[in-house]
Amino acid sequence: MAADSGIGTGKIAIIGLVVTLCGAALGWHGSYLQSRHSLEQSCIERLDARELLLREKGASLLGSIGRFAGQTTYADNTEARFREHGTEVISRAMALMAYAPPELGGSVVNVISTMQYGLMARTAEEQARATELASTALRSWPSEFQSLMEEFEQRREACR
Repeated sequence: MAADSGIGTGKIAIIGLVVTLCGAALGWHGSYLQSRHSLEQSCIERLDARELLLREKGASLLGSIGRFAGQTTYADNTEARFREHGTEVISRAMALMAYAPPELGGSVVNVISTMQYGLMARTAEEQARATELASTALRSWPSEFQSLMEEFEQRREACR
């Protein structure tokens, strides 16, 4: 007569199966969490890169506008310098347009059209009108840019 040793072979097999399934479930869950974290990081990194690029292009445009404004106040400003700095503003604005979303594009288009109008101005009336337009061309830029930066924060939160 064989005495039952307490735990039968079937029970050991069931315990082994449960332990194996729990291990597999934990492994799958760990892989899932790691994949999810990788996706979150990738999403955030893409947004960070796009935000940085927009900030750099925006700073470049604003810097060229500053150089243009400063240059036009010099007594020895020549038409060639005026055109050179105006062309630089248009060039940097166009570079920003390649990356700017529609929310910011309106302000950039205003800068481009104002600069083009100013560079084409020949009469005193046209030049006065160009100066008037230039003073309002960037009026909406700060609020549009700030809204865009806040949108980047919201998108980063959505990545999570």
